[in-house]
Amino acid sequence: MTQKENEFNNLINNNSQLLTSAADILQQIFENFSGLLEDISKLSFKNDVEQSSNIFEINQCKRKVSEYIHQANQSLHIEIPNLLEVVKESKQKIIEYEEIIKNYENDIEKLTERLKNAENKCTETKNLEQQNTYSAAMGSTLAKMLWKTSKSQGAIQTYIDTGTMHPFLNLSHNTIAGFQDTYHENLPAPETFEVSYLLSLLGIYTNIVAQSIGRDYVLTHEIGVLGVKRILSYFGEMKMPSAHLLKRLILMFLYNLSITNEGAKLIAESETGIDNILKCLSVEHGDEIQGIALSLLVSLVNELDSHNFQKQLFMKLSQNDNFQKLMICKDVSLVTLCRKLLEKLENNTCSLFDF
Repeated sequence: MTQKENEFNNLINNNSQLLTSAADILQQIFENFSGLLEDISKLSFKNDVEQSSNIFEINQCKRKVSEYIHQANQSLHIEIPNLLEVVKESKQKIIEYEEIIKNYENDIEKLTERLKNAENKCTETKNLEQQNTYSAAMGSTLAKMLWKTSKSQGAIQTYIDTGTMHPFLNLSHNTIAGFQDTYHENLPAPETFEVSYLLSLLGIYTNIVAQSIGRDYVLTHEIGVLGVKRILSYFGEMKMPSAHLLKRLILMFLYNLSITNEGAKLIAESETGIDNILKCLSVEHGDEIQGIALSLLVSLVNELDSHNFQKQLFMKLSQNDNFQKLMICKDVSLVTLCRKLLEKLENNTCSLFDF
C-alpha cells in the first residue's frame, strides 16, 4: 500500500470517529429533550395547589433544559469547529486524491500507449530477425554457389572484366572485419549460416589467388592487401576445434598467395603471420592442417631469399616444441616436410642445428 493510500485510510478513520462522536452528542440531546417532554406531559393543572406544584416542576424543567442546552452548546462549540476543520481538510484531500487519480489515469494511458508501441516494435523486430535469417540463409547459399563457380578457368577474368572483383574484395574485407569484431575467438558453430558464409568467402578468395591473374589483382590493389592482412590477423585468434575448416582454408589461401614473391613477402612481413602459421603445428590442429602449414613454410622459404627472414624462421623452429615433435612423429609425410624445410633453411643460412 502506498503512502497516499495510507493517508487516505487514516483520514477516513479519523473522520469516522469524529462523526460518531458528534452523533453520540446529538443522540444524548435528543434523549434529554425526550425526557423533558415526557416530564411536561405529566404536569396537571387541576387546582391551585396542583398548579403551584406544576409551576415548581416547570421551573425545575426549565433549569434542566437550560443545563442541557448549556451542555449541548459546550459540546457543539468544541466538536463543530473540529468537524468543520475535518470537512475542510477532507475536501482538500479529496481534491488532491482526485488529482492523483487523474495523474495515474494519464500515466496508465501513456504506459498503455508505450506498451502498444513496444509490442509493435517487438513484432517488427521478430519480422526483421526472420528476414535476417532468410537473408543469411540466402547469402550462405549464394556464396556456396559462387565458390563452386569460381573454380572455373574463366571465372576470375570475368570478375575483373565486369568490375565485380573490387566490390567483392571490399565486401569480403568488411565481412571478415565485422566477424572478427563480433566473435573474436568464440566462433559460432560450424553449421551456422554465419560460418558457412565466411567459409564460402574464404573459398572464393582461395580460388581467386589460385590463378595468376587473381593473385596479381589482389596484390596490386589496396583493398586486396587489406583483406590479406585482415585474414592473417583473424587467423591467429581462431581457436580449435571449431575453427578447423576456416584455418584449413586460410592456410590453403596463404599457400596459393605464397608462390609469388610479392605474396610471400606480404605474409612474412605481417606482424604475426609466421607465428600464427607456427601455431598450426600443434597436435590439436591435426595432421592435415599441420601438413598444409609445413608446405606453406617451405613455399615461403623458396620464394624469399632474405637471409634475415630465413635466419629468424630457423631460430623460431629451433625453439618450437611442436616442430621438434613432428620431426620424430610416425607420419612419414609430416616428417618429410619437416626435413625438407629444415634442409632448405640449413643450406640457405649455411648453418646447422641439432634437432
